Amino acid sequence: MQPYALTTEVFCFEHLGQHVAYAPLKRVLLVVNSAAANILAQLANGTFAGPDDQNLGVLSTLVDLGLVNGTPEEVHQDGNGQFRPTNTTLFLTSACNLRCVYCYASGGDKPRHMTWPVIKAAVDFVAENAKVIETGSFGLSFHGGGEPTIAWEMLTQATLYARQLAVDKGLKCQCALATNGVLSNAQAEWIAANIDDVNVSVDGLEEVHNQLRPLRAGGGSFAAVFRTIQLLSRAGRPFGLRMTIARDNVAQVPEAVRFFCQAASPRVIHLEPVFRCGRCAVEGVPSPSIEEFLSVFRVARDIADQRGIHLYYSGARFPNIATIFCQAAGMSFTVVADGNVTACYEVADSDDPRAATFFFGRYDDAAGAFVFDPDKLKNLARLTVDKIPFCRDCLCKYHCAGDCPAKRMAAFDDGLPVAASGRCRITQELTKDQIIRALHDGSQTMRIVSREHAIAGETQHG
Repeated sequence: MQPYALTTEVFCFEHLGQHVAYAPLKRVLLVVNSAAANILAQLANGTFAGPDDQNLGVLSTLVDLGLVNGTPEEVHQDGNGQFRPTNTTLFLTSACNLRCVYCYASGGDKPRHMTWPVIKAAVDFVAENAKVIETGSFGLSFHGGGEPTIAWEMLTQATLYARQLAVDKGLKCQCALATNGVLSNAQAEWIAANIDDVNVSVDGLEEVHNQLRPLRAGGGSFAAVFRTIQLLSRAGRPFGLRMTIARDNVAQVPEAVRFFCQAASPRVIHLEPVFRCGRCAVEGVPSPSIEEFLSVFRVARDIADQRGIHLYYSGARFPNIATIFCQAAGMSFTVVADGNVTACYEVADSDDPRAATFFFGRYDDAAGAFVFDPDKLKNLARLTVDKIPFCRDCLCKYHCAGDCPAKRMAAFDDGLPVAASGRCRITQELTKDQIIRALHDGSQTMRIVSREHAIAGETQHG
């Protein structure tokens, strides 16, 4: 008798009235019933007794799809072992004109400012890498520990320098900015004309936004932020919105998403529940419950869909396949205001205990260049989902890839979870949503076996 064995990971689940088997590495979705799910479970745990008249058709389908007795998929490992980044993110300053109650970096509390030699060396480094490995382009992004536009002269000088360097080297340069949006009209107009992609933080309608994101000098910031958003929209500059969701603003999320979709038409809207770190931990800003976040996310997603705007949460990434959550796994080149190099946006201060893991280089004044610790880079390259035993049996493992390593490290001393976090549960539920949507929409990125070709009897598929 021919033995039968799974040759890829298959995850079975029930969600929103659908029974689904999902093989991420084979890019296969199957609508199944409980009998088929049971056969897959037996194949997975080695208890399958063999074919009979009832399951022979199921086995034949699984073989045809490559899930049983097929060729195992090789999991692509991101990165090539060489540290040749072609994108740099600069934290020009840790100063900030806001005092957001949940700020992950406690922005503005310890102002530092990046110097021109550090900026120039970072841009030169990634541009030269792009030339050597022939990518044709390099990227320059401005982010914060503070608000990057506070360092306005350095921001504009760095952008113009990078643009000219790209011309000189026969390359293209893509510039991006994350901002709190508290800008003058002249600044917003310059950004609209010179920055390719802009992301603006806004946490809802005026009253709740002002509560969560007040000006450092006192008063609300909403009017200035909304003016910037409208200016970017009128200028036709692609921009996204980032909303951090606390308990105080969770109920308002759908209304806020509707308002901004109608008033400004952002390219994307990014929703994230507040995470307990930085000023949030000190001031005790409460996060929404998992159920609250999921509920408002789903309503807001439908509202955004109606306007053709993509609304997302960082952990739910179906159908993208990856072994790393982000570039922190030995590929990020982020320079903070004091010249240290971090692999993670969320770890921007040398006083952060996680800096021992994520800080891997610094600008050397004497050499006029960056120096890196190869051992730390090797350790960062190990931040892959296959190194996290807890993720082994999770259907999201190749999508969220273990989630944000900095958040894992904040929650678990060694960064290796031993229980499902709130973020895990959100990621799992929203990933299942995405899978069900793919079934209904006939996703072109997946091979879908629906009701008409379902295995093991009747199923329900709308």
